Amino acid sequence: LTKRMQNFELLKQNLESKLTMLRGEMARAKKAKAQAGERKAAAQGELGVTTKDVDEDVKGLAEIHHKCMTRATEFSSETKSRGEELAALAKAKEVVKSATGGA
Repeated sequence: LTKRMQNFELLKQNLESKLTMLRGEMARAKKAKAQAGERKAAAQGELGVTTKDVDEDVKGLAEIHHKCMTRATEFSSETKSRGEELAALAKAKEVVKSATGGA
């Protein structure tokens, strides 16, 4: 009977040691999970801020693009108008030259 009691006590001690070890692992796992949750929450907050910044930048880019295209159209119109003015002045100069005898 003592051999069986010794075996039982050894088994009991072994199981209690394993249980203590597993409880420690569980505590570390819970702590790691909590820390991961905190990091996740922080990352989600940063993502929200970054997403807002990107949206504002995209909106700003669209506004700048629109202004650039408007100014390019205006420049094209002004250039065409100046070309027409220069052509009219050249023609007027020829008319004046021919009317005054080339002087």
